[in-house]
Amino acid sequence: MSEAVQDNTKVVNDPSHYTDGQIEVIDFITDKNLDFCLGNTVKYIARAGKKDPDKYVEDLFKAAWYLNFKLYMIAMKENVDKAKTVFNQFNAEIDTLKKHIAKLGRKL
Repeated sequence: MSEAVQDNTKVVNDPSHYTDGQIEVIDFITDKNLDFCLGNTVKYIARAGKKDPDKYVEDLFKAAWYLNFKLYMIAMKENVDKAKTVFNQFNAEIDTLKKHIAKLGRKL
């Protein structure tokens, strides 16, 4: 295998933001048999700011979005109107929080 291919394989399979800690996040997600939304919630929390420290808060917002969407999907099975209301309220709260953060001069 050429050196260029080996370097590319490492970037794809073992980037530093994937491999810090005792286990890789994907191993935890697989072991716990988490679905797409919960897996992404865990992934964004575990890796928050590790790929790009300036995106720590943005990564946490992404985690919150996936968790909220999971709750929305659960609520949809029970009560469509209530689910839509909860989902919209959450998104409005996130928008308000983003505005407060922007006033502090921080990037998301």
